[in-house]
Amino acid sequence: YQRRVHGGLVDKDNDFGAGYYNDHHFHYGYWLYAAAALAKGNPGWGAKYREQFLSLARNIANPSKKDPYFPVFRHFDWFAGHSWASGIMAFEDGRNQESSSEALNAWYGLALFGAAMNDSNVERAGRALLASELRGAHKYWHSTSKESVYPPEFAKGKGTGMVWGDKVVDQTWFGAGPVFALAINMIPYTPITEYYLLADWVAEAYPIARAVLEQGTYATEWQAAIEMSNAVVDPSTAWKNLVGMQIRSDEGNTRTNVLWWVATRPPAGSKIWTSPKPEARKDRPKRSSTSNQQPSTTGNSESPTDSKPAANEDEKDDAEGFPIAKIAVIAVVAAGLIMIAGIYLSKGLPMDTEVQGLLGNLAGAHTAMPSGAASYNTA
Repeated sequence: YQRRVHGGLVDKDNDFGAGYYNDHHFHYGYWLYAAAALAKGNPGWGAKYREQFLSLARNIANPSKKDPYFPVFRHFDWFAGHSWASGIMAFEDGRNQESSSEALNAWYGLALFGAAMNDSNVERAGRALLASELRGAHKYWHSTSKESVYPPEFAKGKGTGMVWGDKVVDQTWFGAGPVFALAINMIPYTPITEYYLLADWVAEAYPIARAVLEQGTYATEWQAAIEMSNAVVDPSTAWKNLVGMQIRSDEGNTRTNVLWWVATRPPAGSKIWTSPKPEARKDRPKRSSTSNQQPSTTGNSESPTDSKPAANEDEKDDAEGFPIAKIAVIAVVAAGLIMIAGIYLSKGLPMDTEVQGLLGNLAGAHTAMPSGAASYNTA
């Protein structure tokens, strides 16, 4: 249902704080991805439910100030270069985002939905958000021995569980440590995952998570997520570790998806996509400062959008598209500080022909701590 006070769609059970507008891009991204797949195979179905899913798209990625029902880019922060998952609830350490991979899935789903609907505005919005989120996720969620924005004592963990406004931690909302912190930033596994889990990062991150897996008891969904990452560098071993694993499909993954992912990885030793050389990437200033704790965790032409979101087939709105034709990264000038969101252009990323043809060259701008969790305070 819709709330007019803050402008947005909210599920009736307010899952994961949805009533406070938390995680909307995470959740609705899955719906958009699914809708894109269905609409591609069944255009009639897509036409029938276009407005309903367009409402979900507008809820998380509306680019127009002319839309009276939704804020502009609810979750994405063009200044930071990535999304924030937290909504209107205040936290001591500012806004936060846990699963960078689910944020990527949201914008991937948006781009695919636009393509399936033959709506270039929606598709371009998804591509721009995806490119920017991808760059931010590589920068702030991944560390390697050759490149990191964090000091060595934190970077040695290879991955960030959560990025806050003034700190980063290797925790999640449900537990601390490398298995949870790394795995929640790997799922879901889709074709776009090839862009995110780069070989040089996986080669350093997987052994850390694997060592922890061998020391404790983890549910199969987390074991599977970690082992699936290893397929990027060692598909044969990944296959052996996963082929007999019982995958719980109700947790958002399936055995079919697991085996598809592993079976379609290039053989070990192949020339596969790795991170750009550090000197080719202009680092933003490293974050630094002090802070403390937070919540507890345990184990084309512009089309009008000033219409009411569609709630069902009979409640159609007049929106004909998703206006972004004149969207640009705007220079922000405040108190003498000027920040211009950088432009990032990715070319020739190795993906299957269909997905590469769909996305083309991506372009865009650039909690209380559980015991034992590592953190790096920033500001």
